[in-house]
This record gives sequence, structure tokens and C-alpha cells, in this order.
Amino acid sequence: NLGRMYELGLGVGQDHAEACKWYQKAADQGHARAQCNLGVMYEEGHGVGQDYGEACRLYRLAADQGLPEARNNLGRMYELGLGVGRDDKGACRLYRLAADQGLPEAQFNLGRMYELGLGVGRDDKGACRLYRLAADQGLPEAQFNLGRMYELGLGVGQDHAEACKWYQKAADQGHARAQCNLGVMYEEGHGVGQDYGEACRLYRLAADQGLLEARNNLGRMYKDGCGNAIEQSKVKARYWYHKAAEQGDRSAWEALRAMNAW
Repeated sequence: NLGRMYELGLGVGQDHAEACKWYQKAADQGHARAQCNLGVMYEEGHGVGQDYGEACRLYRLAADQGLPEARNNLGRMYELGLGVGRDDKGACRLYRLAADQGLPEAQFNLGRMYELGLGVGRDDKGACRLYRLAADQGLPEAQFNLGRMYELGLGVGQDHAEACKWYQKAADQGHARAQCNLGVMYEEGHGVGQDYGEACRLYRLAADQGLLEARNNLGRMYKDGCGNAIEQSKVKARYWYHKAAEQGDRSAWEALRAMNAW
């Protein structure tokens, strides 16, 4: 607990090196959560030099004691090949152990593996089931993915209204891609009443987080104007296209060149 207080700066100045010192003392005594937390510090290079191999070793110690967070973290290391050889089947095995313990991040990760067919046969229905378990626990990434599955009809019947519901839950938690996708639904009137003003508001939330698609969408809306909802504005259109172009997007550069000739 003292290590956690130093890590988070609760009651003391934030000090990652001091946090690691106390996590190490607890980890050396077999404390699973301290082993996992210290593994995170090694993985991210906070308070210690970044060392994926040591992170894996610590995650494994905690995972062997049944800590779901450690099992999920070790699964991620196997999936990405960080500190260990890449092993999708090993990642799935660890994600499944943690998912069966109810950890939403592991349910989401295992759902991803099912959707992509990594380490397991592709199974959209299985992916949806796992995304729903995590989404019901409030994980925004899972809520977004479940919304996308409903929008596209992957593993479930296509249902735009249901897609909007899950996008909204993720968007309310600040998930940029959910905000953008929900904006598209409002712009096109899929699953919700068409509302250009709400679409623009959602695009701006995502654009302010740097999402390329949202910046392009805002540029387009201001370039074209949308009736009484969005007033045509070359200045605002150029601003958002330029933001997207700065991220290397060719279509944004082409839109800017076209506007200069306008």
C-alpha cells in the first residue's frame, strides 16, 4: 500500500522510484499484487529502467498465484512479443483464465483474439459474447467494439439503434473513436434521428483528442455547411483539414488544395 501511495502521489509526493522500492520489498515476500504492480513499472519504465523480461517474470509470479490482472498483463506480453517470444495461443490461454475470473480487460482482449482469429479460430459470435461481458462492466473499449459489431452485423444481427446505444456509453467516457462513429450515425440518421449539430459536437470531441477521421469529418461539414445546423465556414474547414493534414493524411491535403482553388 505504501508503494501504491507513492506511485499515485496520495498523501506523499509522487515518486515512482520510491514506489518501486516498496513494491520490491512486498514482491520479494510473494505478494502477488506487488509483483504485478512492479511488473507494470518495469514494463513502462517508471521508477526503474524499462525491462520487458523482468516485467514478464514478475507478471508470471503473480499469475501463478491466480491474480487476474497479472494473467491479463502476461497475456498481452505474449500477444505483442514483449520480453517473450510472440505466442498468440499462450496469450489466449492467459486471457481466458483472467476472463473466467471476470476481469473486463481480459474479456475484451480475448474477444479481440476471437474477432481477429489470433490464437483461436475466428468467431464473431464468441467475440460479441466476450465484448458484452466487458461492456456490461463499463469498459469503454468493449462498449465501442460491441457497438461496431452491431453496426456492421458481425456475430449479431445488424442493428443501428443498438450500435448507437453502445457507442453512446463509450462516448460518454471520452472514447474518441466511439464519439466519431456516433457522430457518423447522427450525420447519416442511422439508429438515431439525423442531427447535424450533434454530429458536429461529437466530431469535435474526438477531433480535440487528435482523431484523424473526426478532424476530416469536421473539415467536410464546415466546407459544405449543413443547412441551419452548421454554417459554411472556409476558415473552420481549413483549420480542421490542416490539423488532419499535419498528421500526414493525403485526403486532407487534397481538400485544402481544392479549397485554395475555390
